[in-house]
Amino acid sequence: MLETQYRMAPPIGKLISSVFYNDKLETGRGEAASWMQSLPKPWQKTVTWLDTSELREDDLNRFSVANTKVFGARNTAEVDLICASLRKLIEDRQSLVKLHEWALKDKSPPIGIITGYRHQVKALRERIDTETWASGIRSLIKIDTIDSYQGSENRVIILSLVKNNSRKEVGFVDDAPRVNVAISRAKERLLILGASRVWSERNEHSPLGNVYRYIKSRVNVTCSEYQEIFPDNFLSDSTELEVANKTTFSRG
Repeated sequence: MLETQYRMAPPIGKLISSVFYNDKLETGRGEAASWMQSLPKPWQKTVTWLDTSELREDDLNRFSVANTKVFGARNTAEVDLICASLRKLIEDRQSLVKLHEWALKDKSPPIGIITGYRHQVKALRERIDTETWASGIRSLIKIDTIDSYQGSENRVIILSLVKNNSRKEVGFVDDAPRVNVAISRAKERLLILGASRVWSERNEHSPLGNVYRYIKSRVNVTCSEYQEIFPDNFLSDSTELEVANKTTFSRG
């Protein structure tokens, strides 16, 4: 087993070590650059859980052809929040400069958006490809499924969990190796969008349930680099409200 990892910033490495390696995986690199602490929410902390409990996944079968069942999942509300978070990131001038510097240095996109579902990948790609605000950063973003991400890494990882239904079914996305791959791709920042009500109750002891509990247990620690935030907190200032007004959150 790998004993020391050098990719992930310590808070991400400690999360991975606790959930998947019984606290036996050490981190051999330093903290993320200090300038990142002055970024707007949700980027000022290394690890963030953005709670989407009030934002249900789309009912894909409602839009399907008669007698044709649609498999997979999509959550338009999470797409909206991802776009809002990206807008906040690139509106910071220093952040945008650093993203381009990382792209040149790493020879790979600095931002990775990962999800377990191809319908969500399609929705994210369509939004990024058509939104005017994203025109200058499309080359800085990679969007793909968890199963296609093995071996890749990005400075910033956004993980869209998608699933949030009345039955609290989570599907295949909570497979431990898949979750490990998705989270461990992040180097400097990890943003997870997911419904805590799904992962803190029926699925509390699943891999993603353990990830959520670990993050939540460290939110109130002094100088914590972990946080749990909610859409209403996240969309708080005038710029964010402008974004919110242009999107429709699908509340269940």
